Amino acid sequence: MRSRFWWNLKEHSLEELESKAADVTTALDAARRSLTPASKEEILSALGSIASMMQVSLPDQDGLKLYIYGLNHLPRDLFKEACMRVTRTHKWPKLPLPAVFNEAVKQEMIEAQSLENYLKHAQRHTQHAIQWHKSKETKA
Repeated sequence: MRSRFWWNLKEHSLEELESKAADVTTALDAARRSLTPASKEEILSALGSIASMMQVSLPDQDGLKLYIYGLNHLPRDLFKEACMRVTRTHKWPKLPLPAVFNEAVKQEMIEAQSLENYLKHAQRHTQHAIQWHKSKETKA
């Protein structure tokens, strides 16, 4: 579990806060990179592999557009994980609908978005504390 970022940041030195701000920025960048959505090509390739494995045909162009629309919000790594889970659990010889893929990684998606929001808040909180320290120094 993540530790809380709510300690009194005014008790820390400016150098400590700037170091923490850099750490938070690095973590936020990594969290944002992990949320990079799967590309259209990755989605089509995965659907083609799944269709081949299940010995079914892919939908027509309009159907594929709907599949892409239903899946292109998933981060690349979570999309790959959803494909693995779906292929392990799907029982019928038909291509699973996008909702099945989304449901397969629903909790992980919530956690990834929650982490990004947590880090955004931590970044703002740290920046406010740095500004407070700097304004205190200029007044002194």
